[in-house]
Amino acid sequence: MTTAIQLPIEIEKLDAQSGQLIYLPQNGLTPYFEHIKAQVIGEVPDLTTKKGRDRVASLSAQVSRSKTAVEKPGREYLKLLKAQPKIVELQLKTFVDNCDALRDEVRQPLTEWEAAKKLHTEMLEQKVAFFETAARNAQFELNQMDQANFSEHREYVNEVIEEIKASAIDDSFEELKDKAGAAKLFALESLDGLLVKIDLAEAELISFKEQQAKEQAEREARIAAEAAAKAKADAEAAAQAEIDKANKAAADAIAEAEAAKQREAHSAKKREEMAEFEKQQAEAAAQQAADEAKAKSENIEYQRTVNRKAVTQLMEKLNLGELQAIEIVKAAARGELYPLTMDY
Repeated sequence: MTTAIQLPIEIEKLDAQSGQLIYLPQNGLTPYFEHIKAQVIGEVPDLTTKKGRDRVASLSAQVSRSKTAVEKPGREYLKLLKAQPKIVELQLKTFVDNCDALRDEVRQPLTEWEAAKKLHTEMLEQKVAFFETAARNAQFELNQMDQANFSEHREYVNEVIEEIKASAIDDSFEELKDKAGAAKLFALESLDGLLVKIDLAEAELISFKEQQAKEQAEREARIAAEAAAKAKADAEAAAQAEIDKANKAAADAIAEAEAAKQREAHSAKKREEMAEFEKQQAEAAAQQAADEAKAKSENIEYQRTVNRKAVTQLMEKLNLGELQAIEIVKAAARGELYPLTMDY
């Protein structure tokens, strides 16, 4: 016997509107499953007969129909649930937008006051910034100028100083009055520092140029001194060379004169010896003359002429000295240079 199960709503009456009661609660569909199960469980059809087999197929189809009857309303309810977040989101957005607009409307006077206050404060800050950036801007402008034009630098910085001094710190600075005073003092001190830097840079440049000029003058003086020393040394060397040359020429002249004198003395001696030799020959010839008569005496004179001619020929042809020529003639006459002999 099938046990009857009490359902919250009959399956045939289920729809999307009953979803919150049936589908939303935990285990809300359990009674329906038990109800469907109870309708098909318990029968044992005879499968050997067509009626029995048809009954089984009918019971299975009944489960599918009951399932669809419960599922379809649930699916429709689910669609309603999916649409609800969009509705809720739209309502929340409208609500939030309206609240934000109301909040902004209520705060508008304060917002406008704060904006005006901010603008006013920015204006005051800009007035203070004039002092705060004065030295920095001055340094930037100096960097753009000719670095060697110190007069222009000082003139520009003094103009900025005068401009800052002329800017009074009055009540228009309001709560930033003290800050403006400190910034003005710092700017003036910084600009005074720039003037000191300019003076130092100018002094360093002057010192550098003076040092360069001094070094250049020392170089030029050193070069001039070296050139003068070299010129002096060259002149002294040239003078000494002339002296040495003159001394050498004088010494050579003396030596040559002495040599000439010696040669002349030697030649004279040789001539004397030659004369003596000739005298001896003459004496020998005279001695022989007694035996050979007058012809032989004449032959001696001939030999003398030949001897003198031979000496002259030796001096001219062989570029011999007179002394050497006489010695050769004497040796040949004596037969000491055989086969060279004097043929009379």
